[in-house]
Amino acid sequence: MRYVTSVEQIGIEKGVQLGRTEGKAEMLLHLLSRKHGALSPEIEARVRAARSDQLDEWSERFVDARTLEDVFDEPTTH
Repeated sequence: MRYVTSVEQIGIEKGVQLGRTEGKAEMLLHLLSRKHGALSPEIEARVRAARSDQLDEWSERFVDARTLEDVFDEPTTH
């Protein structure tokens, strides 16, 4: 039986996290295109390059958003 080293375990965990982030990005792109039609290459690239926490934030905004700008623009506080 072979044991996983701590370095291998770190690699596995990073791979799992990357997979989750890519899955979040794919789901958000799917939902955005269903609601708003074909997405620009810039929007697709922005979503694919985003961190997991940013994808979570955009996904939450998507629920109430009427436009793509509502999803991606930073909310202003007055």
